[in-house]
Amino acid sequence: MQSDYTEWMLQAETDLAEAKKAYDGKSWYVCALLSQQAEEKALKALVMKHTKKLAPKIQ
Repeated sequence: MQSDYTEWMLQAETDLAEAKKAYDGKSWYVCALLSQQAEEKALKALVMKHTKKLAPKIQ
């Protein structure tokens, strides 16, 4: 489970770094999209870390 948590956090950090690049390039839509994705992935990782279970899928 730790590796799943770590993978989700790494993906969230990557998305956030790309969002910052998009912001600097004034690509607002891309910045917003990547920021939202980073937030979802980080929350998923935190749920997994604290519950020791896979995060539930929300459709």
